[in-house]
Amino acid sequence: MNKLRRARLRVDKSQLQLMRETGIFFSTISRIERGWIEPTPDQKFKLAKALKVDANWLFPKQRD
Repeated sequence: MNKLRRARLRVDKSQLQLMRETGIFFSTISRIERGWIEPTPDQKFKLAKALKVDANWLFPKQRD
């Protein structure tokens, strides 16, 4: 389970609730959780703020 889903479940929010708070479609949230797409910097900020976690923890920089 990735950090986004773990953080979302820890605060007991559905993808739909997170969509309402962030303006990010729940299908996009699902794709981010599954690792199918990389969130934009703006999406990272919104998701971290809604889940009350640090964006760098939620989306650690990947090493090349």
